[in-house]
Amino acid sequence: MSTKSTAQALSANESREAATVGSGYDFAFVALIERGYKSDLSLPDAVLRVYYAKKAAELASGVGESTRFLVLQVSAEPKWIDEAQLKTLDPIVDRLKQVSLTGEEEAIVRTVAGR
Repeated sequence: MSTKSTAQALSANESREAATVGSGYDFAFVALIERGYKSDLSLPDAVLRVYYAKKAAELASGVGESTRFLVLQVSAEPKWIDEAQLKTLDPIVDRLKQVSLTGEEEAIVRTVAGR
């Protein structure tokens, strides 16, 4: 099964929590899973995770940096989050991308890698 087929199968069959579309859908979907996206998250947590997924999707060919972000909730009016507001999340997203290992974890990785 190709990577694209695997991601399609995951998004179609194994998750009722999220769906992704577009040329970067597979990057975005994996990012949502990685960050623990669930439909019952608080609005701030959901916005951060979805924006993180959008930034991950930018690795795909054809996905640009420009973002249009609309929040839809059952109990509220739709709300657009403009790009300037989203850009304030970039430092947080960048920090979430970083892997920080404890000294013990680093030692384990070094042992496994043979260094």
